[in-house]
Amino acid sequence: MANTSIPNLPPVLALAGQEQIEVVQNGVSSRATVAQVAQSTQGVIYTISTLPTPIAGSRAFVSNGAPVFAGVVGAAGSVFSPIYGDGTVWRYG
Repeated sequence: MANTSIPNLPPVLALAGQEQIEVVQNGVSSRATVAQVAQSTQGVIYTISTLPTPIAGSRAFVSNGAPVFAGVVGAAGSVFSPIYGDGTVWRYG
């Protein structure tokens, strides 16, 4: 699929989940699988030990966080927390 923006997707799109797609956000391009994009946009809840590789701009939740705003997600705690991927690490926020 070449340069298809979300509003222009065909009505039926059958993908297995492992296909690589290009995601462009704020002019920054990255590649992700369809499954990773779907997970990061549906508010998937992880434990810190099961987090996938962070994609810039992705969002998720951890059920065992120890949040400090914009701090790196690291040691487990006991707080349900929103997180975001900065392209290198997961951060609280």
